[in-house]
Amino acid sequence: MTCKNSFSNTFECSTLIFKHGGYQLLSGQIFGTHQWIYGSGLTDYYVDAYFHDVGSFGLGFDVRDNHLADVKIHGDLITMDQATADQLEKQLTGQPVIRSDLQESLTSAGLDTLLAPEASAEIADKIVEAVTNHDH
Repeated sequence: MTCKNSFSNTFECSTLIFKHGGYQLLSGQIFGTHQWIYGSGLTDYYVDAYFHDVGSFGLGFDVRDNHLADVKIHGDLITMDQATADQLEKQLTGQPVIRSDLQESLTSAGLDTLLAPEASAEIADKIVEAVTNHDH
């Protein structure tokens, strides 16, 4: 028997159920884990913004050597298709965490047109603020 969560993470759980006292142990060791609750592929940073009549734009990312890494676009945008989101993820990956560079990259990807005027500036500010204020 396998256990599977909503994020398609599969775990072998029959051994835990039958050898170690049932579901109480299972709930603590599987269902209570960070990976089970939140899924995999989480990033250290997440910023988001809501744009009226467009939707929410979220950006998950990690930082390595002061450059963006593992960039993932999230949101319920009605103006951005998956191909555009994928391209933006690639474009932002490797960008230095410098406000002007980030804003230029976001602007060239068309965010000020797709989301709202000044969206690039707002998101660039939030990225830099998140990295600056992050507790390690």
